[in-house]
Amino acid sequence: MGSETDMGVSVSILVVEDDPDLRSLHRLWLAEDYDVQAVADGESALEHADGTVDVVLLDRDLPGIDGDTVARRLDSNGFRGSIAMVTGQAPDPSVATLPIEDYVTKPVDAGELGAVVDRLIARRAVPPSVQTLFGLLTRRARLEASLDPGHLADSDSVEELTQRIDGEWETVRAETPAAQVLSMAEECLPPVVDWGRPAEVVSRIEQ
Repeated sequence: MGSETDMGVSVSILVVEDDPDLRSLHRLWLAEDYDVQAVADGESALEHADGTVDVVLLDRDLPGIDGDTVARRLDSNGFRGSIAMVTGQAPDPSVATLPIEDYVTKPVDAGELGAVVDRLIARRAVPPSVQTLFGLLTRRARLEASLDPGHLADSDSVEELTQRIDGEWETVRAETPAAQVLSMAEECLPPVVDWGRPAEVVSRIEQ
């Protein structure tokens, strides 16, 4: 892990976690490499997630304002950082509609949490269309890893997510050379995304 962006600016992380032990632990794990704030509820998250915050690690089940609402409010307020859910709740189809870039199920260890942050920071250096595509692909992969195919097939929100992915591929192909997209994927996508799947990747890029 690294504590600075390519421009040499310190990276700021906001941990939103109501369990005091996990809040302290996640902050401790990240504090050696990043500038970390930690808060216990959704209201505090909205107050602290300003223009200086690069990544929000957001619990879903929070007292008061829940994590889904926090993510949507941040998005509507123009928050320009990256949001990852880090939660004990398994993903459900509604995750397809959330303005988040990753969804990680607790418990997590220090290495996994750091890797999530590293990937999100790496995405901030890629073209906006590629960043959007990677977030969409990650969300769908997390859902595919947790839900049975029938449940996914019956979900309108998952179908809409797939349509958004198709549309974003069109933009990415028009703007970014295939070799660059593949290189970015190695650093920016979690292992759960099957980036080697030809039908999903190579054929799309080469169209």
